[in-house]
Amino acid sequence: MLVLVSERLRVGRRRYGELRLDTDTRDFRREALEEAADLAVYAAAALIAPDKTALPQRAARDEGGSSVLNTAARPRTRRSCPA
Repeated sequence: MLVLVSERLRVGRRRYGELRLDTDTRDFRREALEEAADLAVYAAAALIAPDKTALPQRAARDEGGSSVLNTAARPRTRRSCPA
C-alpha cells in the first residue's frame, strides 16, 4: 500500500507540482469523501461486472448431439472482501 501511495504522490507531483499543504486551498476532507464515493462505485462495478478473466464458454454436444453451453471449463468463484 505504501508503494501505491508513493506512486500516486509521484504522479500528482508530475501533473500538478509539489504538494504544499500550508498554501493549498483545496478542501481535502470534501475531496476525500468524493474519492471514497468513487471507490464505492468502482468496487460495486467490479463485483457485479462479468469476470473478464474467465475462459470463454465453449459449446459442447450433449448425448443426443444437441449443442449445450459448457460452463464447467472454469468455475466462477465468489470474490471475498478482506476483514
